[in-house]
Amino acid sequence: MSLNWKEINLILEELELPGMQIQKAVQSAYDVLTLKLYGRNGAKDLLISISPNACRLHETFFTSPKSSKPLRFAEFLNSRIINSRIEEAVQLGEDRVIRLITRLAEERFYIYIRRWSNAANVIVTGMDGKVLDAMRRLPKKKETSGGSYTPEFPGKVQEQPSAREYAIREFPEDLLAGLSADASFNQKIDAFYRKEGGALSLDALREEARRKFEGSIDRIKASLEKLKEKEADFSKADRFKEYGDLILSNLSSVKHGAEWLEAQNFSTENSGVVRIKLDPRKTPQASAEDYYEQYRKAKSGLKEIQIQIEDGKQEIIKLEETLRKLLSETNPLTLHKLLKAGGK
Repeated sequence: MSLNWKEINLILEELELPGMQIQKAVQSAYDVLTLKLYGRNGAKDLLISISPNACRLHETFFTSPKSSKPLRFAEFLNSRIINSRIEEAVQLGEDRVIRLITRLAEERFYIYIRRWSNAANVIVTGMDGKVLDAMRRLPKKKETSGGSYTPEFPGKVQEQPSAREYAIREFPEDLLAGLSADASFNQKIDAFYRKEGGALSLDALREEARRKFEGSIDRIKASLEKLKEKEADFSKADRFKEYGDLILSNLSSVKHGAEWLEAQNFSTENSGVVRIKLDPRKTPQASAEDYYEQYRKAKSGLKEIQIQIEDGKQEIIKLEETLRKLLSETNPLTLHKLLKAGGK
């Protein structure tokens, strides 16, 4: 469950971000970022998540895990906005788009944090609106370096009747058990997502794993069907050898320039009279050699196709085993890393 606009306003009110300095950016996963801040009330860790169903922004009171290798967006932030001070932190209207304005010397940056579950993103622009970088690069929406970004619904939204009334959520007693009576909403939200957010993110990652691996398995299965059709054709290669043998054993019956040879086939599998196509421009011996060549190519092709079919079957087994491994993972950060590494 993502934050609604009233909850975002309360979180921003409690955070008192203006005046705080951004000291470091830590990106623990492609969709989770923590800004380490320092101000008159001491240090704060601002967690920003664009994970589906767990889309949020709040102060976190737990240590953010580090990625096994530096991630792109955090590297960008650490190179451009570190040591800048937050001048403004507001939600634009009631649209769950937060704008941070930061200043470093004479340069200002606009950090837009869009809290929409299906289109969440963090976008950094200059004062001219040109995108410097984005947490999720979306070229079609121009949300990538060099693009331009203007909030979709800037300014105050007029009050309109709505079938849905938004409110500050209430939390179950068991969640609040470890918190003091005067715990802030930031503390409650952090505790809630610490308990529930991992499962929400885990579900999304598992669904991603299913789409990715089941799609690959289906494509291989489709290729195997085509290979099996070719295998069936090549499995008839023995008839080419039979044709060559019959031509050579009936040379006396073949007339010069004939296009066909009718001959008795005494093989137990294909017994009876067969009609064999000849090349009237060639000698019967040459026509027989043509059939022998088709036989050799078909046998060679059959062997290669059978190797490809076996390779495809083994690949499906590996993909299914990898998918089972991914779906059994209970740590969302570990699952994310495995997906990035192709399940290895």
